[in-house]
Amino acid sequence: MRVRLLVDTGSSFTILPVQVLENLGYDPRNPLRREAIATGQGRISAPVINVSWFNCACQLIDKFDVVAYNIPPNLPIDGLLGMDFLCHLRAIIAVGDAEIRYE
Repeated sequence: MRVRLLVDTGSSFTILPVQVLENLGYDPRNPLRREAIATGQGRISAPVINVSWFNCACQLIDKFDVVAYNIPPNLPIDGLLGMDFLCHLRAIIAVGDAEIRYE
């Protein structure tokens, strides 16, 4: 399953839509924990789900925590690729080259 993620250095967490996680067999009603996040609609408590693997930009991480939250439907993205993913892979964002490199 493919989802469109926006690289967001202002987001501490990687965020995936609730429906995507449910389609993959995860239950957001039974989360690992809840995390307080700031959204355009204010501060909320969102479920954190540990997915068995997460593959993005040709980088695979086993047992990765994601936040289950639905991005407003008027945006052309499904979720956010947050600093948790970028830091885990020691990513370097080369703005001038429009690239994300990994060490």
